Amino acid sequence: SLFLPIASVANMGKNVSWLAASATRANIHLSFARQANLADVTAKAGSQTVLASTIGTTLGVMISPLVGSTPATILPVLFGISMFHLACVYKALTKVSCNTLNVQRAEIVVTEFLSRLKSPKTYHGNNLVPSPKDVSKKEDILGDFMGSYLFNGFQTKLSKEIIIGYPLEDISEESLSNVYSDLQRFGVHVSTSKEQVAFLISESATSHQIIAGYLHAVILTTEETESNLEELEDKVNLFLNALKETGWNTENLFLETLPARIALQ
Repeated sequence: SLFLPIASVANMGKNVSWLAASATRANIHLSFARQANLADVTAKAGSQTVLASTIGTTLGVMISPLVGSTPATILPVLFGISMFHLACVYKALTKVSCNTLNVQRAEIVVTEFLSRLKSPKTYHGNNLVPSPKDVSKKEDILGDFMGSYLFNGFQTKLSKEIIIGYPLEDISEESLSNVYSDLQRFGVHVSTSKEQVAFLISESATSHQIIAGYLHAVILTTEETESNLEELEDKVNLFLNALKETGWNTENLFLETLPARIALQ
């Protein structure tokens, strides 16, 4: 009598998992693509998926007589196989190096850039920024147990939290003129308080302007005196050139978790 509701819930969970996997798989395939051959990579990945599914089904049929049909034997086997599957997925994800900048990767890249810029003798090589492969080794997928990224999102390691898309109504009226001026000139506005760094982006801002603004925001988390983007022009150009030389995608950014750009009139 419970078969239908249990099967319905299981099917719903399977579809949700499939949608989540499909959404993340596209960027993983893109990281393996070379010379615009994304279609070839996707086709090969689909073939491997079908092969792995067929092998798994075959093994399942072979061991099913040994497992039996009682919940007392099925559930422990199901739990063990699921944990093994999740461990394999986690291990596979640690080998994927994405060349796009999200908040965590951008924080790693910018802090490493500033560190190497101040102390060039502390690292080996000519690149001022780490490569996507080096950053993937430092990238934390799950976070701490109590502060899991799955539930709380990425938790910054900077001394101040950078709020991308800072609410305009929380900015004092005295500062609005500076905000408007910066958004017109630079496409972004960055200002700091005791605990946070406000990062506002105009609707027409380019990807390079956003990268420059994020670099400025990270600098403000470590400096007591405020600077502006005009003073950081040489450092911004050096950073952008270093990103391109090491293979980072500076055109497609994933820094904004929510659309909160400001339209200027």
